[in-house]
Amino acid sequence: MGQIFQNMNEDYIEKHYPNRSVFEAVAKTTKKVSIGVYAFFGIVLAGCLAGIGWSVNTINAYKQSGDTEMADVGMIICIVFAAFALISALAIIITVIRAKKGAEDWIKKSASNSKLTESEIREFEQQAMASDSYILKMQDAIDSVMSGAKDGILTRDFIYLADINLTVIRCKDLVSACLTDMVIYIGEQHNRRPVHYLGIQLLSKNGAHSFAEVSPEVGNALVELLLQKYPTIDTCDGRILTEKEYDEYKKSELAKV
Repeated sequence: MGQIFQNMNEDYIEKHYPNRSVFEAVAKTTKKVSIGVYAFFGIVLAGCLAGIGWSVNTINAYKQSGDTEMADVGMIICIVFAAFALISALAIIITVIRAKKGAEDWIKKSASNSKLTESEIREFEQQAMASDSYILKMQDAIDSVMSGAKDGILTRDFIYLADINLTVIRCKDLVSACLTDMVIYIGEQHNRRPVHYLGIQLLSKNGAHSFAEVSPEVGNALVELLLQKYPTIDTCDGRILTEKEYDEYKKSELAKV
């Protein structure tokens, strides 16, 4: 497993967790991403406001000339600009709120989504920096850059896939670790085509759930590693489930919680 999953080491910590904190790194990354969001939606907002101004002037000009039909068209265009301006403003506001969050705020979010206590999340953070923890590189380098995926961490007692909900699962509470064939559709409505990718789904006794996209090699290796450490975990016989099959499986398991 060492060839696929490296042990936590000081070089990696210095690069990714200089403050030796997973959630300090989350806060820092969020602030960095926010700069790009501000720039993009700021430009969109400025363009929409200019468009609203142009639309209002155009509407007034048509009304003065008595062309009510074109004035109505101008009104529709103005409403479209206003809608995009509102969306852009909301995106900026939400980004500001997220950027202001510090490590403690993200710990609280993780605890809530993980259905664990904040002290358990802090315990995970402490274990994460230990040399017996595994760095879970879920995809190859190119795919990770393209998708923006972060590395997960497997500690003595916890597993963290760095999902969008920052879910941390206590390993002894793992019910299952299953691979699933995920599908998204791209293209226009009349010419859509499916794109498949592999995901790993973790389910805890407390109802917490975590998902990450994985390469086939990593997915199989991670399921094998978890099964070696925790033999009672259900791996769905090593099958790759469809999304529908997993949803039904998950529903039946959560009914037992």
